[in-house]
Amino acid sequence: MTVTAPPVVALRQFIAGTWEEGSGDFLISSNPARPREAVAEGQQATSADVNRAVTAAGTATRDWSRTPMHERGAVLLRGADHLTGMPTGSAWNWPGRKAKPSPRRGPR
Repeated sequence: MTVTAPPVVALRQFIAGTWEEGSGDFLISSNPARPREAVAEGQQATSADVNRAVTAAGTATRDWSRTPMHERGAVLLRGADHLTGMPTGSAWNWPGRKAKPSPRRGPR
């Protein structure tokens, strides 16, 4: 039986709404069961990257807190729909994971 290694995941940081490469040293993360098999690689975050992310998160928190409750709920429901509709080979549906539909509650 041939075992195919999963594709290597690119390590990136989500800062202020965009995926970015880190500014630090290059990192290769290996599968502990097969140390020669890389599972993820990319530039590490630096302190400056982290500071930018924390600042952006603070801004996003203020903006989100000003969003009306019904709009927040709609965003979360769209996110749930997206996750439950992802293809089988996606990162959210790895082998052996049982996908469970999320319960949706309508207005009462």
